[in-house]
Amino acid sequence: MTRQQLIRKLSAQGVFWSYKTDDYTRIPDEILIEHVLRWADVPDILALFNLFPKSKIQKIWEKSLIPDERIYGHNYYLGKVFFDIKDTAGHIAKFQKLNNRYERLKKLTS
Repeated sequence: MTRQQLIRKLSAQGVFWSYKTDDYTRIPDEILIEHVLRWADVPDILALFNLFPKSKIQKIWEKSLIPDERIYGHNYYLGKVFFDIKDTAGHIAKFQKLNNRYERLKKLTS
């Protein structure tokens, strides 16, 4: 699956409702990766790993999705299944602490 096909598929499902998708190059890789990890099905996530390096996908997951404590179960699943992290709970806890909202606000005010 190409990048454009993946964007079209997700767009048809309403994932990119706030983006103008007539020009697929305008959706940054980071947004595409985050939205696929958050909203897409397993085949789409597997397609993502064919389009981008695992290290890039994992960095975006750690920065953008792990801090959202509402999707802990989803993050645990991603960590175990797609990133093969042995101590998934510990890994998630580390990045939740590092990137939590309170810590980011403290950095902005200092």
